[in-house]
Amino acid sequence: ASLHLPMGSVEIQRGSVAIVTAIEVTIGARKRLGRVHYVDRRRMARFEYETATGKLVREQEIVEPERCELAPTPLALAEGLGKKKAAEFLAKIWEPLILELDGKVKKEQIMSQARQGVLPAGVAASHGCIPMFQLLLSKGVLQVDNIVKRDAFGRSCLHR
Repeated sequence: ASLHLPMGSVEIQRGSVAIVTAIEVTIGARKRLGRVHYVDRRRMARFEYETATGKLVREQEIVEPERCELAPTPLALAEGLGKKKAAEFLAKIWEPLILELDGKVKKEQIMSQARQGVLPAGVAASHGCIPMFQLLLSKGVLQVDNIVKRDAFGRSCLHR
C-alpha cells in the first residue's frame, strides 16, 4: 500500500474519513479517527467511531468542518493520534532530504508537505537537488519508478 495517499475524499461527505478534534479535551481523547455518517445543509457532520471492541458507534454530536482533518495521510494520522513510533518510522524517509536542504528550507515546511502526501522526490526536484538525485540513483536508493510516481495531488516530481 502507498504510504503517501490520503484516506479517501478530502470533501466532507458521507463516508469521508477524518481525524476529529474533541470540543472538550480530556486526557487521551483529544483526537479520534471517525467516518462521516451524516452531513447537513450547513456542511456540518456527524461521525461514527470504532470502539476498542471493534463496535461502530454513531454519535449525534454535530461537528464543524474546522474540527476535522479530512482524508489524513498515514503520517498525518500517526501524528494526529499520537502514535510516535509509527510517525517516526513514516518520517524516516524524509531525513536525507531534510539534511540536504538544511538552511534552505525549514524542516517544518518539508514535513508539512509530507503530511499532505507529497513525495520526497517531488520536494527535492522543486528545490533543485539534482546532485542528490544523481547520488540516490547511483546507489540504487531511488529508482526511476520513484521519479514518475504520482503524489497525493496526482503530480510526479517532474511536474513540480
